[in-house]
Amino acid sequence: MTIAKRIIPVLTACATAGWLMISSPSAQADAARPDPQSMKTGTTVQAHRPALTCAYKVRHVRHSSFLNVRRGPGVKHRPVGRLTMANGRFAGACSASRGWVAVKTRNGRLGWAHARYLHRVHSTPAIRIPDLACAYQLRKVHNKGYLNVRRGPSVRYRPVGRLRVADGRFVGSCGSRHGWAAVKAANGREGWASTHYLHKVN
Repeated sequence: MTIAKRIIPVLTACATAGWLMISSPSAQADAARPDPQSMKTGTTVQAHRPALTCAYKVRHVRHSSFLNVRRGPGVKHRPVGRLTMANGRFAGACSASRGWVAVKTRNGRLGWAHARYLHRVHSTPAIRIPDLACAYQLRKVHNKGYLNVRRGPSVRYRPVGRLRVADGRFVGSCGSRHGWAAVKAANGREGWASTHYLHKVN
């Protein structure tokens, strides 16, 4: 019997047992290889999810594509949501588990995304909001413009809301912090606005 005749039955038996796999590149970003822990037979079990206290953005993903968020830390777990470049920041765990990070999608679904496609954002902590016992109106703001209400008393903090001239009076702190006063934005979010654009109403 030739070598070729000996090899063919062995390959046939392996293929029947499901040991040989033909892989093709996915259209969406995901892990390059399955997690060994997720290759067990039977149904996948959702992994323990740590606290989502850090912030991330998607990276290495085309604007026209998306990153799968899966039920567990491995490609064998089914997708439960998606993340795109347009989503901006989203919450996630501060550490990875076997190359996967627990995250929350924009629609509120919880799952796991591969760490290769995530960029951790170092955000500044929020400043405590004092009592909003005074009233304000905007000044030096165009009727069609708006004033950003930020997460902290500085332009380095991200906006959490807006104030417009049409909003009329709004509540704010009676004191200021380095030229910033705590206010309540039109969407109900509390933050900080520059006192340069605020007029305190007696």
